[in-house]
Amino acid sequence: MHTVPILRTLSLAAGLVGAVALGTPDAHAKPTAPAAASSRGHGKGKKGHAKKRLDKLCAVVSCTAKQRKELEKIHADTRARTKPERERMKDLHKQMRAEWQKDKLDRAKIRRLHEEMQKQHAKIARARLDARMRGHDVLTPEQRKKAAELRKKHRGHHRGPHGGPPPGAPHHGI
Repeated sequence: MHTVPILRTLSLAAGLVGAVALGTPDAHAKPTAPAAASSRGHGKGKKGHAKKRLDKLCAVVSCTAKQRKELEKIHADTRARTKPERERMKDLHKQMRAEWQKDKLDRAKIRRLHEEMQKQHAKIARARLDARMRGHDVLTPEQRKKAAELRKKHRGHHRGPHGGPPPGAPHHGI
């Protein structure tokens, strides 16, 4: 079961989209330069990763300071809102790993764990979709177009033919 890599990929895609969709430009606001990389959280787990994505997005679409702040708030709100589901997913992954280590599989338990993981994932995906829609309203039509190009370019680096894994990537099936 390789749900974690899938969740990371979905998180990255949703983060790019959500960050883009989070701000409505002020008619008189001037675009800001990308924020300088700070040592706080930069490169450390999800926090640093989300900041890098937002930096890149805002550089590409020329976010205003107000838009950036709105996008950051949307991200923070979504993280807080999905914390119980993410914590539950960690526990479910731990249980699933333990089941797969056993000599004799408890197939019914594995199926129950898998179904619960799917439910938690659906809740998280719904929250990310909501964030993406909120972010959409923050950006101008021109910025949304640039963001879509960025997502398309990024997706091309991580997908192989027909949307599958890139050539040479390990297959996750059994």
